[in-house]
Parts: sequence; structure tokens; C-alpha cells
Amino acid sequence: MSGRPWIKLATTKIDDARLAMCSDAAQRDYLMLYMLAGRLDADGLFIENGRQLSDDEIAFKIRVKASRLKASIGEMKKSRLIHINGKGPQIMDWQNEQVDMNKKRERDREYQRKHRAVRPDSEDVRPDSEDVRPDSERVAPLEESQIRRESLLLLSPAQRELITSKHPHWMDDAEKIAKAKGKPRPQYIAGIIKNWIVEGRRKPRQPQRGAVKKPAQKQPVLTGAARDKALKAARSLVEKSE
Repeated sequence: MSGRPWIKLATTKIDDARLAMCSDAAQRDYLMLYMLAGRLDADGLFIENGRQLSDDEIAFKIRVKASRLKASIGEMKKSRLIHINGKGPQIMDWQNEQVDMNKKRERDREYQRKHRAVRPDSEDVRPDSEDVRPDSERVAPLEESQIRRESLLLLSPAQRELITSKHPHWMDDAEKIAKAKGKPRPQYIAGIIKNWIVEGRRKPRQPQRGAVKKPAQKQPVLTGAARDKALKAARSLVEKSE
């Protein structure tokens, strides 16, 4: 019987007055008995393969003489660390301090059964839909959220507060602009938002419905006598103003 590979040994044992009242030999034997009980895994009893171990067998397993074990068990019984019942000595704190392995195994089996019911075979799991977008437009949601987090970290606390409280849509708009320009990087997105905060965000002019844009008229170029006449008229206006 392999028993438990490990046991729980609480650090409060250092301050346990019952253990402190025992001799050094009894304290050592108690810890050895505790580990032996874990190997046997019989609820703190010393039963192996359905048979109660004798005092000589227990003494042999913890590497002490039977006479010493008898004296140590007497001290432990007096300190209420061990009690003797119809099945031999039993560690009193065992059931309160140790995990019930049978219940644990049952919980593990139930968890595995439910897990297999949800996903019977990992190879049978298929995505609901295939992403047919080109590689340049295919961005994982986790990557997009990471870009947003890093963009916000590049802003000052006051700027982050302004964006999250008053202009939450600015982040979406900045990401769209950066993606359209092929620069979906946190530094570029944060730079757009900082410019908007400092310079103000200007809305693009929307053309009026039905309006026809007129071609720009070219200004006439004066040459020769016409240019001299215009310069003379300009000088006379300046002289009058003075």
C-alpha cells in the first residue's frame, strides 16, 4: 500500500503545549509516527493491508526500540496527542489536520467527468467561423486590447482621466486613424491623442449638400504700363494717408 506521498504538518506544532511537554525523544517519535500514519493512510491509525500493526512492527518502521516507543506513546497519551482505542494507537489531530484523500479523489473524478462532458476531445474542437480576412487586417482581440493598454500607459494620469471620463471615443478614433495609416502602434496612437488634448480636435469640414465647388479664379498679372499705373496709384494712396 503506497499511501500518501505527503502530509500536512502545520507550523503551529512549534507552539503546541502538548508537544512541548513531551521529552525530546517523544517529540521525535511523534513526528515519525505522524509520517508513518501518512504512509499507511488509515485515518491516523497504524493499520497496513487491513491488519493492525504490533508495537514491535511500528517501532521497527520508525527505527526505534520497542521499549522506547512504549515510553513515548505513554507520554503522548498523557499529553492527548495519541489515544488508544480498539484498533490500537491513533493520532488525535489527524482527521482535523489532514485532507480526506477519498473525498479529494472523488472531487477530482467529478471535475474530470464534467470537463470531458464540456470538451470530450480537444481535437474535435473547431472554431465557429473561419477568419477569411487578409493577414494585414487580421488582428487578434488580445493584441488589440494590449495595444490599447500600452497606449493608455503612455499618457499621463491626467490625460488618461480626461480620455476615460469625457472623451472615451477618442481612443477608438485614434486607433482607426493609426490603422488606416498603417501605424497601429501605441506610440503613434498616444501621439494622436496628445495632439488632440493640446491643440484641440478639429472636425473635418463637411461639404454642404447641393453645393457646387467653383473653380478658383486666377488673379490677372499686370505688366508694362498697367503695372506702372497701379504702382503710381498705390504710392499716392500711401502719401495721402501719411
